[in-house]
Amino acid sequence: MNQDQTMHEKGDAAFKKADKDNDGTLDRKEAKKMPRVSRNFAAIDTDKDGTVSLEEVHTYMAAHPRTKAM
Repeated sequence: MNQDQTMHEKGDAAFKKADKDNDGTLDRKEAKKMPRVSRNFAAIDTDKDGTVSLEEVHTYMAAHPRTKAM
């Protein structure tokens, strides 16, 4: 397993842990458990529905790579 896969899996696990109501999305309150997502919430929420999906998070992180994911 390479480093990108490991970071991806850690990000997925952090997302699932933050998703307290298990609806597959994070609202602003839930996103506070993921500081990078919380800081960039408006940019990640591309459909502007007030929540971010795991797909939206992945899309944002792929476009804005960093040494440490989420």
